[in-house]
Amino acid sequence: MTVNIENADLNLLKALDVLLEERHVSRAAARFHLSQSAMSRTLSRLRETFGDELLVRTAQGYELTPRARAIQQELEFILPRLRALVRGGEFDPATSTDAIRVNCTDYAVTVIGTRLFPRLFEQAPHLSLTVEPLSPRTYEEIEHGRVRRV
Repeated sequence: MTVNIENADLNLLKALDVLLEERHVSRAAARFHLSQSAMSRTLSRLRETFGDELLVRTAQGYELTPRARAIQQELEFILPRLRALVRGGEFDPATSTDAIRVNCTDYAVTVIGTRLFPRLFEQAPHLSLTVEPLSPRTYEEIEHGRVRRV
């Protein structure tokens, strides 16, 4: 079955993003504030839309199909652009309430952060910034989309 953009439900893209990030229907449902059965139905619709299983059960849990990995990379670019399109206008740091999460070493915070962070909050006073140390799990979290690459 060929699906074109006119027949695709673009509202499902955010749910898809969460499903691909969590790699678990129940956790994605909780994050998306849906029941597990509703998220399962959403996954079924997404599978039909993309003509791919997207998530497949393995002995280690769910894994992304190659198509799902490609879609996940595209969503990292597309979803922020769609949000900006809906929000309209240019990015205005003075009114932005976005959240930024940075994983870095203490050294990086000392060298870069002491000059960067004050300027950041001067220009974007409502921005939320979380600085977390690098850990052995940081790269795994990046891979699973819990830390966005910049």
